[in-house]
Amino acid sequence: MLKGARWRFVVSDNGAGFDTHQSRAESHVGLRIMRERAERIGAEVKVASGPGQGTTVTLTLPQHPVTGASVATISLDLALLADPAHGD
Repeated sequence: MLKGARWRFVVSDNGAGFDTHQSRAESHVGLRIMRERAERIGAEVKVASGPGQGTTVTLTLPQHPVTGASVATISLDLALLADPAHGD
């Protein structure tokens, strides 16, 4: 990886999808929260969806993410996910 390279995370499903052009501010609180949190670190969230077409959410991190006490971080141990003995 090159220093300053941008990372992109894409999550897709084949669910019911929804019309992204229809105003649903109250029913899509999760999308609003994702955008707010991404904005805090200078990242970008894009949502592509359509009725009957599933949904794709893309998070693109900036080259140099904002860091500081106001930004929460999480840790994920992928070895635990790969170990069937720990699967629930």
